[in-house]
Amino acid sequence: MIGLGEFGLLHARAYRENPRVELVGLCDIRRRPLQEAGRELSVGRLYEDYSEMLEAEKNKIGLVSVAAPDESHAEIASAALGINKHVLPEKPMCRTLQEIGWRALLRER
Repeated sequence: MIGLGEFGLLHARAYRENPRVELVGLCDIRRRPLQEAGRELSVGRLYEDYSEMLEAEKNKIGLVSVAAPDESHAEIASAALGINKHVLPEKPMCRTLQEIGWRALLRER
């Protein structure tokens, strides 16, 4: 789980309640909310840098849930996709089509 603001924490709590999901790690640039979420959710692997988390946990992660600020969704999603992980971004996925690199997928008419 990357981003532990209001929606990220809601998502993390829901994941924690699902017996088919294991929260491998939590990430937020804000140390105090990160530590509080780690305690509440009983997750010990805490990261303030998403790149560090993706590298350290890449063999354990199956899906990356992104609820960081909107302007970082595309960057984080691209990094996770770059290591072949499924990504579930909070909306909006990105702010522009160009930001996520989809322009090549669009057919100009």
